[in-house]
Amino acid sequence: MPTMDTSLIITLSALLLFAWALYYYLFIKHERDFFFLGKSGLFLIMLFIAPMIATTLYYQSGAKDRLQKSGFTIHSSFESSIGVATGTGDNPIWMFSTELDKASIVNFYKQEQNHQGWQLESEDEKWLTFIKKDKKMRINISKDTALFVISPKE
Repeated sequence: MPTMDTSLIITLSALLLFAWALYYYLFIKHERDFFFLGKSGLFLIMLFIAPMIATTLYYQSGAKDRLQKSGFTIHSSFESSIGVATGTGDNPIWMFSTELDKASIVNFYKQEQNHQGWQLESEDEKWLTFIKKDKKMRINISKDTALFVISPKE
């Protein structure tokens, strides 16, 4: 099931509703254009802001799949992808919201079947570090966030 940031979905919905209201006010009712909430505001929303949010939501919807393809099992407590950390690019970063405690998620990722092809290199109070060929995966679990970072092995 795709997981997207609820606040971005609400923001996009509100922006599209606002853009529809501006369109109606300006082009159907033919009312007077007023400062930045007029035609320029409508075009700004429709040409820049709404597409950026929609693109972020699109990438969030596939974040779990991209993490799974890297060899890490998705923990069942991961609720939604957060922001633009959706696992794309050469050195991907994933960020998920979670309400489960840190210890249980750390123990989950220490189990070998949950990090296929990766070897646990080190563990400290902040990071679990895994290595695979020329890559390094670092996992940080905080109060309500799970962060995964792949970088070149140094």
